[in-house]
Amino acid sequence: MDISVIIPVKNGEKYLKECLDSVFSQTFKGSYEVIVGVDPSLDKTLEIAKSYQKDHPNLLVEEREGKGVQLNRMASIKKAKGKYICFLDGDDYYSPTFLEEMYEEISRGYDVINCSFKVDTNSKLKKNMFTKEIELDSLGACSALLKDTYMRSFLWSKIFKRELFDLHLPSFKASDAMFEDTMLVYYLYMNAKKVKSIKKPLYIYRNNSSSVTKGEKKERFTYHLYVFSFIRYLCDLNENKGYLRGFLKNFKRSKLSLWFDAHVSKHALGNGGIKELKKHKLILKDLHKKEKMDMSRYPDIDAFIKESLS
Repeated sequence: MDISVIIPVKNGEKYLKECLDSVFSQTFKGSYEVIVGVDPSLDKTLEIAKSYQKDHPNLLVEEREGKGVQLNRMASIKKAKGKYICFLDGDDYYSPTFLEEMYEEISRGYDVINCSFKVDTNSKLKKNMFTKEIELDSLGACSALLKDTYMRSFLWSKIFKRELFDLHLPSFKASDAMFEDTMLVYYLYMNAKKVKSIKKPLYIYRNNSSSVTKGEKKERFTYHLYVFSFIRYLCDLNENKGYLRGFLKNFKRSKLSLWFDAHVSKHALGNGGIKELKKHKLILKDLHKKEKMDMSRYPDIDAFIKESLS
């Protein structure tokens, strides 16, 4: 099997047909399977997914336990038989050549290929303004990920060698957690040797306001802070100090993301982004130090890191 396409979905009846049609109308001539993991839904998501099985024997539909999108993905990864793995969200869709072009690129000896994307606003398609054609080693890919321009942390804009997922990956426990893609992709990049980013916008992301990452939740800032702390921990743990240098070099960009998340959550938090950052000024200062960070000073974050690596 050449490729496994993994689709986690919940309450996705509105867009799931378009999503699946885009997968099964690919120009790719190789072999591929599609694994749809359906979290408990209140609509006809499961019925729609199963209706495609008659005409598509390469489709596997499995019911999940409702533990969140990341655990849904992980369960599908365990079932995957493809040499390479890529992802698709149930409200998004592929361009017709996504699998063909991504497979062609990664077959040239890369561990990960990252493509650009378009945003479907329901009125028109908008191109992502940040694109770059570049080959990177592990250090370069991790640094680019933190810079968050042409290399975003989305799983769905990439195709991965299957072997990367055989590592002891971070575990995810919270069903409503956010930004888990960032810590997972960073971890995978740390273990990759050759990564390439291409300019072609092969994925279409639907600007869906109900997405969990866009919610105005007080946990939004907290989750993102935990994720950046997790990455800092990985950098401290690695003997190659180039990872830490990359983290420190891009810390202003990370801090800007944290400020934005705190600002987005201001109604739930009862204050603005700057006030929320000031509340965490000690850990933000520690995150930017060159010396190894003592996570035990922050019991909640320390527990999160230990749980994620358990």
